[in-house]
Amino acid sequence: MSAYFTITAVAPTPVGEVLRSLHELESECGDHIDVYQSTSGSLLCLPGQMLHDSEGFAAALSKMLAVPTIDLQFSDDVVWGYTLYQAGAELDRYSSRPNYWENQSPEDALKQAGNAAVVALAWPGVQEDEIAGYLTNKETLAEDGLDSLAYPGDKSSEWDAWQLCDFMRKLSLDYPIDENGEPTSQPIASMKIGTAKGLKQKADFEQKSKAVQQEMAQYREQLDKKNG
Repeated sequence: MSAYFTITAVAPTPVGEVLRSLHELESECGDHIDVYQSTSGSLLCLPGQMLHDSEGFAAALSKMLAVPTIDLQFSDDVVWGYTLYQAGAELDRYSSRPNYWENQSPEDALKQAGNAAVVALAWPGVQEDEIAGYLTNKETLAEDGLDSLAYPGDKSSEWDAWQLCDFMRKLSLDYPIDENGEPTSQPIASMKIGTAKGLKQKADFEQKSKAVQQEMAQYREQLDKKNG
């Protein structure tokens, strides 16, 4: 079954500092997140369903905390990627299938190629040669290489978007959900958060959804009268 989610991870930082920053972004109208702590000291923010403006959220945290943050993305079991931030600025970006959503120019596709050296320099405890094998364009994989692993000991093959979890392990990030979809640990905090952009996106989406529901209700009412 296909799925879509984002995870915002914060490099090892005292829990209290991260929670204080999260509370500054707290909003009753925001999206629900659960906050988990990895054994490395990194914190992960997992949305309950969807986090509007997840990249803006990661960028804001990196600026508020003055530490690297990374917005991890997973979609449709075949695409994974990340955007890495430091001091509010984007350092690096990767997509395993840059043309999945729409055809990119060679220049735009290259902007999503990822740079292992940049990640290793920014993220504590990571070696470039430990992650470079993940940052490949899966659209160019030969059919006889679909089941290959980037590194010995990986759990997911090159074509599988769950390779994201192998990448996360190299960053000492513990994905807190097991293969059956059950949590492996309890969140240390839960709250609703949102950036200004994210809150607007959510409000616009809810307004459009409400309008569609009203149109459907009117259409059903007309059908009932016609068949009545």
